[in-house]
Amino acid sequence: MVTVDSGGHDAYPANGNPCGDRLVTAFVAEGRRAAHDTLRPAESR
Repeated sequence: MVTVDSGGHDAYPANGNPCGDRLVTAFVAEGRRAAHDTLRPAESR
């Protein structure tokens, strides 16, 4: 499971963060799962 602390209801890709976006894109595009559950903290913009 990938959890992104981004606020709001939509996290990918409009309000996500680069690290979380990479993990989700790898799964959607290539079927590659994160090695373990991941929590990505909010990033300042």
